Amino acid sequence: MTKPQAGFTLLELVIAIAIFALLGVACWRLFDGVLRAERSSSAHEQTLRGLQ
Repeated sequence: MTKPQAGFTLLELVIAIAIFALLGVACWRLFDGVLRAERSSSAHEQTLRGLQ
């Protein structure tokens, strides 16, 4: 009897890499949005402090 081969097929690996890439892009966009909001908030705070 031959032992069945263990491991993943090429298609499974490509799908897994694609999923991780999509998750990475989504996290990057979320993080970038948070940074932009923080910069905007900081600039707005500076303007308000200058008016006081």
